[in-house]
Amino acid sequence: VERQPLLADARVEAKLLHDREALPFHGEHYSRSLRHRRRFTRATTRASNLAALLPPRKPAGSKFDHGLALLVCGSRGMTGAAVLAASAAMRTGCGMTHCAAPESIVPQLSHHLVETVMHPIAETAGGAPDLAAFDAVRERSSSMHALCIGPGISHDPRTSALVRALVASVSLPTVL
Repeated sequence: VERQPLLADARVEAKLLHDREALPFHGEHYSRSLRHRRRFTRATTRASNLAALLPPRKPAGSKFDHGLALLVCGSRGMTGAAVLAASAAMRTGCGMTHCAAPESIVPQLSHHLVETVMHPIAETAGGAPDLAAFDAVRERSSSMHALCIGPGISHDPRTSALVRALVASVSLPTVL
């Protein structure tokens, strides 16, 4: 069953990375105003109105019916970002979350993310995701429905290289 994305009348300029080197990797570039239409903003302030915007869930659906997400996030000193991202994915209806995080922070993340499947990946000397994790993350992404890259990762050159390589090679819907 193909799902339709949740669309809002908010507009944003989407840029994948902060430097000109990233331009070949971002695909289409969209530039839009950030202004919300007042009617939409007021209409979605109540939980009942927000629920109406989401696609219906199958009452007897499994985690596979509701989507599998792979999050590449977290680094030493930035574990909260990974916890918040994985928790948000689950709270918004994702069927199952997988977190690819630097090996040294997996025990700390596992303590907070009891429902998330943890995948330790190679890390830089500073404890951020390393380019050496590329093959493992790309292989793991092949069984997922969506990819999230970035909450709590560093600006280390090897981490940036990993992000660029993943964006260029993984064809999943991706949130950066």
